[in-house]
Amino acid sequence: MQKKVIFLSLLTLIASSCCGQKNQKQKNMLEVYTEKELKVIDLHINNSFGECKNVFHEIASPDIHVDICVIEPTKERNHYTLVTMGMGAHKMNIPTEFKSNKIDRAELVVTLPPDWDLTNFDEEINYWPIRWLKLWQGFL
Repeated sequence: MQKKVIFLSLLTLIASSCCGQKNQKQKNMLEVYTEKELKVIDLHINNSFGECKNVFHEIASPDIHVDICVIEPTKERNHYTLVTMGMGAHKMNIPTEFKSNKIDRAELVVTLPPDWDLTNFDEEINYWPIRWLKLWQGFL
């Protein structure tokens, strides 16, 4: 049986209000949120999706440190929700006509069926959504 992702979207997590004063990316510099920004984003994730009880922490970060928050299925939301936390530390290059919308910072959100195995990553069928969330940071 092939599993599939139910939902995939860009989440513009109030990033312009909490992260608007970042400096442009400098070569070989690790981009990360400040502690204050992390608290704002963590609160937003908890209020919007539910409590994040588990986090897949990135071990090696070449330029942007991205962790993945895991929100477990509930009665109200019968699916896993995976939210990146770190991609928005990088200010994206967007077309001029969209700059006034303040959408130059974003995180990714993926929902998975409630029976998705998030413990056995020896099988690619289980790990590929995590892999893609981690790979996408390279396109910023």
